[in-house]
Amino acid sequence: MPLSRLQRYIVLQCLGAPRRTVSRGLIGRYYASVLRSPSAKDQADAVTKSIERLVARGLATSVGKMTAQKWYPHTITLTPAGRKLALAARGKQQRLPLR
Repeated sequence: MPLSRLQRYIVLQCLGAPRRTVSRGLIGRYYASVLRSPSAKDQADAVTKSIERLVARGLATSVGKMTAQKWYPHTITLTPAGRKLALAARGKQQRLPLR
């Protein structure tokens, strides 16, 4: 199952975390390495959607706040299937950051 770069980053960050749990603030650092980063609102939307899609696939669980319209995740934890996928993703050859 293919993952986007942001989803791969989230999964690998969770894999390297002490309890396999990562806060949303740590995930937001992904855009610090991007050459032309989007606006803050677009960054927050992309991170939220990526987390929601990982949860929908059963690769992660999320703790957060639920309103009547939307789910706001605060932390994300990998499931056993997510750990297996993260180990496979880490084992692949990394892309060089050529620009």
